[in-house]
Amino acid sequence: MNYIFVTGLAGSGKSLITSVLSDSLEEDGWGVARVNLDPSAETIPYVPDYDIRELIDSKTIYEKYGLGSNGSLIFAMDLLAGNLHAFLPVLESFDLDFAVVDMPGQLEIFTFRQSGPFLLNNISKENKLVLFLSDIIALFDFQNFISAEIMARILSARTNAPTIHAINKIDLSPQDTEKIKKYIEIKSPEELNSLNERYLFNAYRHIRKIAPETTHVLVSAKTKENIWQIKAYITRVFKGGEDRRE
Repeated sequence: MNYIFVTGLAGSGKSLITSVLSDSLEEDGWGVARVNLDPSAETIPYVPDYDIRELIDSKTIYEKYGLGSNGSLIFAMDLLAGNLHAFLPVLESFDLDFAVVDMPGQLEIFTFRQSGPFLLNNISKENKLVLFLSDIIALFDFQNFISAEIMARILSARTNAPTIHAINKIDLSPQDTEKIKKYIEIKSPEELNSLNERYLFNAYRHIRKIAPETTHVLVSAKTKENIWQIKAYITRVFKGGEDRRE
């Protein structure tokens, strides 16, 4: 089974994109498992085929150990990393084409701690892709955009997986969507105005050299605009571009 790990900025719409992408892949004839691996999720807009909250949830840890919300989530993820045997056989039992896996939104789990990359790399050593989600509200200027790009590349390098940086909520502002398209096309620091922007861009270029392939897609999970572009990249990576629609 091929794994699509949905990560990214908090509030960027990861659970909704998990739902929409899973439905759309199924419409094309693929078998899809919807997996929630966010132990802090309160509500999710899909019926999961596996829900990690059945094993452990952040609320229980919060009540038992008196930790804060972030501390409870980090502790929960560390516990999951140490107890792969408790749920990995369930995921491996799905005889399907894809598993779309809804991950927590706290990026420090993936960028500064071992549990996030450990989970992704041990759930699937090779057949995995990272869908890193941000949104046009968060990427309101070039520095925020390139900072999100750097985080996406770091995650790509730590998991050794091809990555889609999907920029969500383009339905909210066509003007900002056009601005982000211009950011994506910047190739040289000389195209930038401020010194900080140039330094960030140079840092991004160095990180990009050690990370696997990353592509960009501007989408709306709400309207489903450009979801097909995500699917096209996924099927190219895993299936050589094959379309299974009947």
